[in-house]
Amino acid sequence: NVRRGRIMYAYIVLAHTDIVMINRLVSRLATTGDVYVHVDLGSKIDTSEIIIGKNIHVVTKRVSVHWGGYSVVQATLNAIQCILDAPIEYSKVILVSGQDYPVKSDQYIREFFKKKNYIRGYNISEPIAPSINRVVNHYFFNDAHFLVKKFFDLVSHSRYLRKDAHINFQGEVWDIYEGSQWWALNEDVLVEMMSFLKSDRGRAYIHQMKHLHAPDEKFFATFFFNTKFWSSNLKNGPESFNFDVFKYYQGTAYETTAPVSMTANFHKIHASLSKNYTIKDWSEICCAIQDSNVLFVRKVNTQYSEMLLDKIDVYKGRLDE
Repeated sequence: NVRRGRIMYAYIVLAHTDIVMINRLVSRLATTGDVYVHVDLGSKIDTSEIIIGKNIHVVTKRVSVHWGGYSVVQATLNAIQCILDAPIEYSKVILVSGQDYPVKSDQYIREFFKKKNYIRGYNISEPIAPSINRVVNHYFFNDAHFLVKKFFDLVSHSRYLRKDAHINFQGEVWDIYEGSQWWALNEDVLVEMMSFLKSDRGRAYIHQMKHLHAPDEKFFATFFFNTKFWSSNLKNGPESFNFDVFKYYQGTAYETTAPVSMTANFHKIHASLSKNYTIKDWSEICCAIQDSNVLFVRKVNTQYSEMLLDKIDVYKGRLDE
């Protein structure tokens, strides 16, 4: 069953809501690769409602996902293991959300991912600004009970709860890198990473990552840029922190999210990282469709975005003609 010699892609879809949107997305993705869907164990979605096909699979080892917590990483790792256990050799694994939607043709997507690893990051172990460095030099308990999390949120500014802003092994120190949660990595990167995580150093890595804020934006980039793969991405390595973007948004609600949004690998995403695009944003999305580096728009859903999604399909179809 191993399809050697062919370019095969595997998509991981992290989903937690909107079964109609999930099915619309996986149906589109299934025309360009195999799809592995992880559904948040704490969601109300019945996984039996997900369209299952010969190349659409539901990850059975599910976890309850908490915003900003390590549980997001664990859900991703469970999906990666499911992919590596499959009797298929994939050339690239692509991580997307259940609230993403493709804006390019199948052929364009297939050709796009033939290139290097799609992962970006900047060093946040270096001094940047208190609001940026706090996510790594303070302890966070985002997967804990609400009251425990609230308590540590209140006291986390205390100097007594600060920690070293690095990953420390015996005789080795890794800097921490931050970037977009969504990436596309060659399978050899993930094979080596999963092997590393089973080692003593890997277990120490996980232990230290668990108490960062939003480790999903750091876990994979930190491994990538501290190992032999560090320069095998399109940017030929990590990037400098974008101080121009930070200063532009400094003092606003987007102060910490905008620099992350600027590291998008193949998405059109708002600086807030949370805006749902609607038909009112068509001119902005239309420009994104024409951007050669944008494959997906994020975030969309059937409640607010259905007219936009329909228009994307029509417009994209015209470009394909």
